Amino acid sequence: MKFLRTYFIALLLLFGSCIAVEAASLIIPVQFTIENGTFENSFVNVKKNGESIYSLPGDKNLRLKLELNSDYILSFSKNGYITKQIHVRTDIPEERVRGGLDPYKIGVRLFKQYEGVNIVVYNQPVAFIRYLVDMDEMGYDVDYTKSILSDLQLAETKLEQKAKEEREQLAVTESEQKKKVIPPPIIKNTNQASPLPQAKPETQNYSVVSIPISPSTGEDKTSTSLQNKENAGEDSNKSKLSPAVGEDEGHSLKMESGSDKLKPALAIDRGEDKSATQNKVLVETTKSVSISDEPNRKVTTVLIGGPEHYCTYKKIEYKWGGKFYFKDDKTSISDQLFFLFTGIN
Repeated sequence: MKFLRTYFIALLLLFGSCIAVEAASLIIPVQFTIENGTFENSFVNVKKNGESIYSLPGDKNLRLKLELNSDYILSFSKNGYITKQIHVRTDIPEERVRGGLDPYKIGVRLFKQYEGVNIVVYNQPVAFIRYLVDMDEMGYDVDYTKSILSDLQLAETKLEQKAKEEREQLAVTESEQKKKVIPPPIIKNTNQASPLPQAKPETQNYSVVSIPISPSTGEDKTSTSLQNKENAGEDSNKSKLSPAVGEDEGHSLKMESGSDKLKPALAIDRGEDKSATQNKVLVETTKSVSISDEPNRKVTTVLIGGPEHYCTYKKIEYKWGGKFYFKDDKTSISDQLFFLFTGIN
């Protein structure tokens, strides 16, 4: 009997020890939101007493377990987005711990880095959570919140507006892309002569003249006149070609001697679209870089494109250390994409 009583007391002590260990922690459920984005490459870093102890991949619902009597910084991050930090202090009286601690739920929403929005306020934690004696519960430190509230509200309002504009622009772009039919690109080999169009004698009436030109000496110049059989006896419809000047009555054929490429000339009498004989112009892509030093930042602007359309890429480096990247002053991009598009670190 004495042995059973001793064994029962030992079980109670062990069970009570397990309860105490579980109670000596604070559970923080987190509702995590990425505005206009996914959770890919997002993460949460947990620092305890100034030392990073672990990181978790971002998810819609997270559950963090914090030990008592410690100081934590919770950092929520994603590439191209503004990092938000929350300060949590878990100094809680022992009698309150023995009464049981309810999980303290928080919500965190990340915005992209939009140009024109002052984000200096995010260099410090956006909230301070601690034990409030008058409420006998965990809660937000009111004095700390008041110290940054005006700057935080201003930044959040502008960020929400920018995010709304981005969603509207994305919806318009997607709608326009669905309406467009993009033809496959035509690659023209300028080192070879274009083939002559095939005549259809039974349905069309036209003549074709082809004049290949020697690239170096101008020798072996020939002229060929193909006539439709239906008009073989009609002199008025015949095309006339002057080998000396390269002209006929209805069309002008210019021959460039000394060229390093063969350039065929096609003269179509009628029944064909003349625009089909014009050479396509290959537009060369250009890049220009400009750097401007402002009082609190340096802006590197890169223009890439052709004469009809340019893409603008910007790198903004603030003197306090922040670096942000944008495309066309609207879309926030990563530093890797900026380097890929511009070749600039």
